[in-house]
Amino acid sequence: MREIKFRMFDTEEKQFMNGSRVIESRVNDLNSKGRFIYQQYTGIKDQKGTDIYEGDIVQTVGLMIDNKGIVKFIDGAYCIEAFDGKEGWFLFQEIEENEVIGNVYENPELVEVKN
Repeated sequence: MREIKFRMFDTEEKQFMNGSRVIESRVNDLNSKGRFIYQQYTGIKDQKGTDIYEGDIVQTVGLMIDNKGIVKFIDGAYCIEAFDGKEGWFLFQEIEENEVIGNVYENPELVEVKN
């Protein structure tokens, strides 16, 4: 069974929280609309053992794929939406070759404009 975990980005503090701090801050979220952005763990780790969450920027190098993109939940599956405008791919396709290189909130400079 997949482990269910969440992390939360605080847009005011500009940092992530996880574990019990997410649960504690959920109460505060009721009074702070838009302040917290929640992301779910995909159940998959990258090649270095780092948990992969929605919103992570992942580089994938494999036999069929050499690209990077943003992890998103699309049509019932975790996918990587490619930066270069090419078709995305399922997160589990090249599981041994995925590496988290950042996320959309702390590393916006890694997000490339699509052509």
